[in-house]
Amino acid sequence: MSDANPTVEPKRDWVSQRAVAWVIDEAPVPVELAWTLTVIARRCDENGCGSYQSMATISEKTGKSEDQARRDVKQLLKLKLIRLGDQSLPEKHGVPAGQRPVVYDVALELKGPKPERASKNKSGKKKTTPGMDATPRMHARGGMDAPGTPGMHAEGTPGMHATQTKPLNNPLNNPSPLPPADTIAPSDTGPDREGRKIEIDPETQRINTLVAAMAARRPDDPRWKPTKVEQAIRDCLTAGRTLDQIEHAFPICEADPDTASPGRLKLPFPWWEPKPDRDQQPPPAPQPAAQRLCPHPDHHAQPALN
Repeated sequence: MSDANPTVEPKRDWVSQRAVAWVIDEAPVPVELAWTLTVIARRCDENGCGSYQSMATISEKTGKSEDQARRDVKQLLKLKLIRLGDQSLPEKHGVPAGQRPVVYDVALELKGPKPERASKNKSGKKKTTPGMDATPRMHARGGMDAPGTPGMHAEGTPGMHATQTKPLNNPLNNPSPLPPADTIAPSDTGPDREGRKIEIDPETQRINTLVAAMAARRPDDPRWKPTKVEQAIRDCLTAGRTLDQIEHAFPICEADPDTASPGRLKLPFPWWEPKPDRDQQPPPAPQPAAQRLCPHPDHHAQPALN
């Protein structure tokens, strides 16, 4: 038997008032299954028997997906609110073999209160959100206009009713240009929760600067998130590479068209070749030895011809 083809059902216009009334008034059905049970019950006879319709029809009538409708039917069977009925009914009504939906009966004998859904707030306490009165008011003591704190209408500060002389700096109208990747550097210090200044060691600062610079080169690629870039750097440090080598090799690796993710940096590719030292000048070429000059030029004079 199949419940997938909605075109084979004979036209049946009745609605079982007794079965539908049972779902509404008496059936102990969870709220999330009530509508699915109603759709099944409407096609029963007055004894709650003989409901058959394709799963596509149940999906359409309930407004749920077929997978969800199928799960609902399975749960209703488990709760014994429905059961398998006379499977010969589709054949008697002329439904072709292989296209006959499953027949269900509803359990009219089951009666009880609807189960209440468990509250997500297990503590039972009413959660409150601070409203407008939970923060200092504009003119409240200790608020924005408290003594010693310039208020909204303090002298020298434009108030709420001040005349606007300059257009608002809307970031949509004036987008800030992105800084070059090699100029991005996180702060090397910062306060902790108690406001104390925390110093970051120079190596961590260099790693953070390199992470920010490399991640900024491919900002839209999730494979180049700062966490993944930093992991690639840490892996190379673990493998024995120095930070100087990584700072030299990483931009070359990223610029390679075959590089899809920062993890490729770990491979032994040409970017690990030693960085040429620009300040180092090549040694001067050897010059030919200068001819020694004899202190007595007369020694090199040509002999006189007789």
